[in-house]
Amino acid sequence: MNQWKEFLVSDKPHHYGGSHRIYRFENGYGASVIPEFELINNLHDEYVENQDPEIPESGMRPIKGRWELAVFQDGELCYTSGITDDVLRHLNDPEVDNYLGIIHRL
Repeated sequence: MNQWKEFLVSDKPHHYGGSHRIYRFENGYGASVIPEFELINNLHDEYVENQDPEIPESGMRPIKGRWELAVFQDGELCYTSGITDDVLRHLNDPEVDNYLGIIHRL
């Protein structure tokens, strides 16, 4: 995703953890990229065993290397771009890069 850094307009922490990135291209399209999340079972026990002092209150945690991507047009969610009619899920880094390239070329 580093190759698209010049189009990154926002990179803020996501409330479940990880980072929420917004990309915007000259063609009016863009993308929202967030980590894919999983529900933590036995939340407290797992974190106590691992001695992790920061137990997420949400019961959710980001899955390393997995992303969700939504297409935007003129700042609004877009399901008519021809790329997808929903949010793309279960993406790895190269797949996100590929979709950002497709969106950039629309």
